[in-house]
Amino acid sequence: MDIILDHPDKIRSLHFTNYDVGANGTRDWNFTRLIESEAVFQNLISFKVQLYLRGDHNTPIITQNQDYSFDNSVTQLLKKMPNIYKFEVPTPADERLFEVVFSNLKRITVQSNYTHGNFIKNLAKSPILSQLDSLDFTDVAFDQELSYRSHKAIEADEYYKRAIAFKKDIIAKTGDKKQADKAFLTKMYQEEGLEAGAIIYELFNADLVALTKEEFIELAHKYEEAEEDIQVSIECFEEKGVWDEVGNYVEPKEEDSLDFDEDFDLANNELNKRTPFEDYKALFKAIDKDKRFHFKLREYYLTQEQLFELDQLNPK
Repeated sequence: MDIILDHPDKIRSLHFTNYDVGANGTRDWNFTRLIESEAVFQNLISFKVQLYLRGDHNTPIITQNQDYSFDNSVTQLLKKMPNIYKFEVPTPADERLFEVVFSNLKRITVQSNYTHGNFIKNLAKSPILSQLDSLDFTDVAFDQELSYRSHKAIEADEYYKRAIAFKKDIIAKTGDKKQADKAFLTKMYQEEGLEAGAIIYELFNADLVALTKEEFIELAHKYEEAEEDIQVSIECFEEKGVWDEVGNYVEPKEEDSLDFDEDFDLANNELNKRTPFEDYKALFKAIDKDKRFHFKLREYYLTQEQLFELDQLNPK
């Protein structure tokens, strides 16, 4: 990164890739250092960040938020590249991107992954659309019945409801929220069929149980799929400074209890919602019928009737 920031005018392309590793199924790209720098890449024409490929264990996203929530990181990055010709990112830019003039921009590849960020809706209203030669857009592909949280993917709403009821009962009996959070996650993981050792490993990762470094490494070797994952986990905890000189885990200072919404409504959750059909209609209406434009839409839930309607909006 030092070389990149020291010589921004020398760079024609930036492509970021890494191993298929991450935490809780997510490979987050945090470009805070680049975003907060004064560097402007006047000569950069191509910017790419590794996309999700079928078979990957981890979903890549670009964000500065620890809970993986959607922010304007992509927009902030691209604003530093005024002469960009093409970009390829695993997270949409927000609406502020379309307030910027990119005179040379011709090709866009965007994956939505956890959230679409109203990208299609915003693009349909933007003059950027008329200058594009190619758009490759992948909509949110996760089932709407699933809700991905920062600590763990909860695989069914019923698991969550039973665990919440269990947590409320613990709080009523003891008044101890941390104990209730521990019981909540334990119950949830039991519902998912995790064995005892795996549950302890997950609770440790949530700062709810203490382990020595030796105990942690033993569990990591048992429950992580790859050696790279083990090393990333160990490095993460060491960087946080939670080990003492003899290798014992030092519990961080107590912070607010994990925030689980007892009335969480999956249907109204912004995560994993697909782009509304009306947004696609607006985009197809806005596309110049006389211009040569390559549009690849990777969307798995539109009906045949909806696809036919879109085709009729912009016949070739």
